[in-house]
Amino acid sequence: MKNFILFSISLCLLQVIIKVNAQLSPSYRKLHSAVLVEKKLYIFGGFGELNLSPENETNYNKNPDDRFFYLDVSTSFDTSNLPWRPIPDNVNNLPLGSLASIVTGGVAASIGGVKNETIFFFNNERDNAIKSDPPVHSYNSPNNVWNTQSFSGVRPIGRNQMRVVTDYSGKTYLLTGFDFTVQGVKRSDGLFVCDTINLNCAIKDASVFSRL
Repeated sequence: MKNFILFSISLCLLQVIIKVNAQLSPSYRKLHSAVLVEKKLYIFGGFGELNLSPENETNYNKNPDDRFFYLDVSTSFDTSNLPWRPIPDNVNNLPLGSLASIVTGGVAASIGGVKNETIFFFNNERDNAIKSDPPVHSYNSPNNVWNTQSFSGVRPIGRNQMRVVTDYSGKTYLLTGFDFTVQGVKRSDGLFVCDTINLNCAIKDASVFSRL
């Protein structure tokens, strides 16, 4: 009986240690992507330096768990010690080499798919011009699966400071951001509408500011 009690106590302590070790202390960052999927807040990318260089980003990417993580908001927690969690198997699965570099503008990210439980990452215009990687990647949160996505129609591009909104029908709207020089769409007129269910994308070339 005594041995059983000691074993139970040791097991409980081990669970506490594992729980503590599972928590993250993410580095300070700005210009990151934040996406709420059901009751989990996902954070991707961002940087803390005043001036970001490729060397700094390389150092960031050495710690994938600090690049992509989440906060479960379905339970109560102490706001002074947020229980951030790493994405399972980030080291092997997170395609940092295929996602747009922060140096060139980063990605635009939002939910989509049939149940709005998949995060879509839109690579930026400059990376699309110099890389052969698909412009859109997706992360299915329930299954922890990454995929590349091929959209028909206009090639979608994300931009730094682009605003992304997704409606309940799986359509993602990418609004303004920096000038779309490659496709000739001005900042004030740049509205991409991407159907994340049927995987097609179009540009709405009507002036945004004329309707505000």
